[in-house]
Amino acid sequence: MDRFFIPGVSHGGTVPVDDAEARHMTRVLRMKPGDMLVAFDGTGVECVCRLAHSGRRLAVQVVERRQVSREAAVQVTLAIAAAKTKAMDVVLQKCTELGLARLVPFHSQRSVAKVDDAKLEKWRRITIEAAKQCGRNVLPELMHPLDTVRLAELIREHDVAVVAALDPSAKPLKQVLQRAPAARRILYVIGPEGGFGPGELEPITAAGAAAVSLGRSVLRVETAAVAALAMILYHYSDAIQKERSEQC
Repeated sequence: MDRFFIPGVSHGGTVPVDDAEARHMTRVLRMKPGDMLVAFDGTGVECVCRLAHSGRRLAVQVVERRQVSREAAVQVTLAIAAAKTKAMDVVLQKCTELGLARLVPFHSQRSVAKVDDAKLEKWRRITIEAAKQCGRNVLPELMHPLDTVRLAELIREHDVAVVAALDPSAKPLKQVLQRAPAARRILYVIGPEGGFGPGELEPITAAGAAAVSLGRSVLRVETAAVAALAMILYHYSDAIQKERSEQC
């Protein structure tokens, strides 16, 4: 069945469908009243619904509510110096598909994009479409931009934090993660396209983020954001699975 994002559907009953989803249902998919579909609203609940009419508006009738979790074993936050539009679109889409829990943009000397409410709303729409496609029932949290002082505070709130860096002294990401096998709240920082400005990296590492290398190549911002998330999620899913096997 096709999946749709319908706010409030987790409460059950008959829920109106917004205009964008209604157009997709009727004009693209040629759906008709009585057709079945799956709907979610980002709260973790997935609903089997029947398409119906409510007055002049298209609506869905909830037939079954089910708690279906497709979330990662650990909660990962990405703090990123907002990049150009196309790059950020890729970051939002692919990181949502992989299982990112939260995205936090931050201001940097070399940031090339401004983040306002309109941009956050656009990002939210991207995460919705990605969640529809990949089957997630929870949307990544999108926070308002932080300055580097608040970013340092955020770093201290996590079990482990890393920052991607080109510094020769940066340790391999895997090596740093192996030191924190019990971590469940992880934050990783991706800097701006031109790299951190003078003096910007020091407060981040001083707050507790370990400088890490993602390999020998110099990666684009969107590549680094997606690759690092995949590495982190793989490392901890593998570690947690091993831990559970040893307990059996």
